[in-house]
Parts: sequence; structure tokens; C-alpha cells
Amino acid sequence: MFGLLLLVVTAPPVRAVCVDWSASGRFADIDASDVIFEGIVERIEQDTSIDCAPDHVVFKVSRVWKGPRQAEYVLLQTTDRTHEVVIDGHTGVGGCPIWVEQDSFDAGRAYIVFASRHSGQLESMGCGLSSPPSAVTRKRLDAWSSKRRPSKPNAP
Repeated sequence: MFGLLLLVVTAPPVRAVCVDWSASGRFADIDASDVIFEGIVERIEQDTSIDCAPDHVVFKVSRVWKGPRQAEYVLLQTTDRTHEVVIDGHTGVGGCPIWVEQDSFDAGRAYIVFASRHSGQLESMGCGLSSPPSAVTRKRLDAWSSKRRPSKPNAP
């Protein structure tokens, strides 16, 4: 007799669809972010207290363009862990819903992160905004940052 393996597929939670930031203006993605920083993923902490709890991605921060200047930021990231489920007496494997627009991060890698706050926690803005550092991205963030600084009055 063949055993029964049940795979439970869950729909991802409803989240915003990716925005075409380029159509919204040069700095629209920056303005929409709550926090923008550059850093290295020091570690990814798994929260196994409940099935599908998001992982905590801990960044060592080297530079902040927007948001509080701090040495460390923690972002939530959906998990790809599986767990055992029992439905009608049959055991199977279930997966966790994913935030399809969310950017994912790997330990030991550097990123420029565009993040927003949801329920008091930081999450990536998603849709590929957070990515490995590049001169082009740094230059655009520097241009935005210098535009936001108050200019000093001319000396008499």
C-alpha cells in the first residue's frame, strides 16, 4: 500500500503590488521608505516559537541615508521553513506563506536596504529595491540626501 503525502499549499498574504517607482519620480522610492541604510547581514535568527514566524535579519550598519542612525537594524523576513501538518488524520508537510514582493537576504552579504515599518517592525520595501551596494545607488541616495539638507546662509 502506498503512503499518502499531503502537501498543503497556502496563498500568500495580501500585500501591496510592486510599484513602478521610476514612473513616480526620481526619489519616490526613497521618499516612500521609512529607513534606508547600507549594511552587512551579521546573522539570520529563526523564530521557531510558532510555525511560519518570520526570521529576524540582523544587519551591522555602515551608513544610514534615512531613519535613525544606529549600529544595527533588524528586519523581518518570511521563512521558507516547512512544518508537519495533520489534516483528517493524515500527516503531511506544509509550507509558510511568503510575501512575494519582499526582498530576501543572505548572511554575510552587503546590501543597501529600503525598508518600511509595519506594525512597529521593519520589513524590506521589496520588489528588488534592496540590493547589493552599487555606485549608482549610492550616488542617487547622496543626491537625495544633499537635497534634503538645509542650505547654509551665505556669509555677509
